[in-house]
Parts: sequence; structure tokens; C-alpha cells
Amino acid sequence: MNRTVTLDLPAELLDQASEVAQQSGRTLAAILAAWLQSGAASEEAKILTPGAQYPIYTPYGDAGAGEVLHRLLREAKAEQEKAAQDQQ
Repeated sequence: MNRTVTLDLPAELLDQASEVAQQSGRTLAAILAAWLQSGAASEEAKILTPGAQYPIYTPYGDAGAGEVLHRLLREAKAEQEKAAQDQQ
């Protein structure tokens, strides 16, 4: 069952998605859904802590802050995996 969600997207992202939709002959909704599904299936999405809430936007950060957070989360996961292997 489909559900409707309203998102405020950066103009650059929307322009990029619109261009892909036009070039591929697919709808904008189909492109955005495909991108979301792809992101949800990625390894990066799997390192998030279940039950934790992660803001998508904060007035205190930007894309650079998001990249730093992402790197730190990957490093923390790698350290956890190494510690688990060391205990075995």
C-alpha cells in the first residue's frame, strides 16, 4: 500500500532528480522512491542504531557536518566489530 509523505528537498537535489526522471522517462516520484530504496538497502543505513532518532536537517550543521557524522559512525562501527573479533 502506498502512503503519501511530504518532504522539503534542497533545490539541487530536486533538480537532479527531475533531470534523471526526464532522461529516463520515469516519474519524479518513481526516481525519488528508487533513490530512497537504494539508500535504505545500503550498508551505511545498516550502521544506524535501532530505535535512535537522527535528524535529517539541523540548523547547526550542513552537508559537511553530515559527512563528518557519517565518517564517525563508520569508524565507531569498525571499532565495535574489531573489539568483538578480539574477544573471540
